Amino acid sequence: MLNIILLPLIGLFLTWVLAKAFPKAQFNATIILPFFFLPACQQLTRSRQLPSFLPYGFFCFFVLVIAVSLSLAIHNKNISLGKTLLQLFDYLSLCSVLWFLGLLVVVFI
Repeated sequence: MLNIILLPLIGLFLTWVLAKAFPKAQFNATIILPFFFLPACQQLTRSRQLPSFLPYGFFCFFVLVIAVSLSLAIHNKNISLGKTLLQLFDYLSLCSVLWFLGLLVVVFI
């Protein structure tokens, strides 16, 4: 039960450290958040013995990432594929944080 809260806190701390260590980096430090929030979501659903659709959602998201990035790269030849992937990975970071908060509210109420 401690890992459910501790993993996201470690992720937030490491994000803060990366942002302070590399203030002018080309990437956003929040790209590491899904690696901490998604396992916490999986442990939360496992601890309450609820069905977990996390692997399927994660797989569908990356299929969506590949499809959208290839589509954008084909239609707009000026847009770099790397920037598009970083933008979509930032979206995954935001989704994982909101997913975790939503699971906390739903499971503990």
